[in-house]
Amino acid sequence: METVMIRNWIASTAATAQSYHIPSDSDQALGRSSSSTPALVSLATRVYTAAYGLSVMMRAVFMGETLGSKFEIERVLEAVDKYKPDYMPVSPSEIQQLWRSELTEKYDLSSLKFIQCSGAPLGTEVADKFTAKFPNVKLAIRYGLTETTGAVANMRSPEELERVGSVGRLVEFMEAKIVDPVTAESLPSGHQGELWLRGPSIMKGYVDSQGFLFIVDRLKEVIKYNNIKIAPAELEHLLVSNHEIDDAVVVPYPDDEAGEIPMAFVVRNPGSNVTDTQVAPYKMIRRVAFVSSIPKSANGKILRRELVNSALSVSSNTAEV
Repeated sequence: METVMIRNWIASTAATAQSYHIPSDSDQALGRSSSSTPALVSLATRVYTAAYGLSVMMRAVFMGETLGSKFEIERVLEAVDKYKPDYMPVSPSEIQQLWRSELTEKYDLSSLKFIQCSGAPLGTEVADKFTAKFPNVKLAIRYGLTETTGAVANMRSPEELERVGSVGRLVEFMEAKIVDPVTAESLPSGHQGELWLRGPSIMKGYVDSQGFLFIVDRLKEVIKYNNIKIAPAELEHLLVSNHEIDDAVVVPYPDDEAGEIPMAFVVRNPGSNVTDTQVAPYKMIRRVAFVSSIPKSANGKILRRELVNSALSVSSNTAEV
């Protein structure tokens, strides 16, 4: 049985409350309610067992909102048309479904004012295409972890929404710094590195009831290609910006010469004939497998370990390029 410190929940709830204590004009621009306005309708489709889903549920209680159910594109569109929600939290894969689906033309989606995306990186290209299709919907990115009991950073004002590609500013009580992953030395602004966080909502660690720590696996996703570090998310964003590709995930594949090479699992759009040689030019992708779907958890997170295991097995629909 897991034990949760009450302090974590208090700190996370306080930070959430502070995030919504902003001027009324910003409240309106972001689709948020105040004590003098009617409660919003939130079409929330996240699983409540993870931090994001739980924070959505807490938000609904805090602001007196109404929640919806599981994300299935046509059911969601029907619900938006019927219940007129102002706000909807989604994952990047759901953002892709919304801007790509032709079903959106069949329903009245004008009630949507604010969509918040979290759970995985959202590419700038996808964000731009979404806002072009839904110009009246404010799109905000939020970053959080189960280990931080919810949000680490979010967008709180209309001005912050203009910073495409950012996840916003740190929530209250949270501190952060970027360090060199090898030397652990702090890096100046504008440099990429490892994110270190400190705050009262952060968990103490993974231990059992007797205090023992268990290491299950290494979750680092960075691909080391000829000593060059490649972030899979960058390649994935490029791939899904192609209209012929519905979804894509990049994982490391062992290579005797390079150490690791990027391998892409690609889901074609219906009617698409995109080939592995057309996928290859996307920045160092050296191996391609076309699949019918990408395995994801109930929270919408990609099950990369399953794909890594699949990559290591011999498959007839895998090609080197």
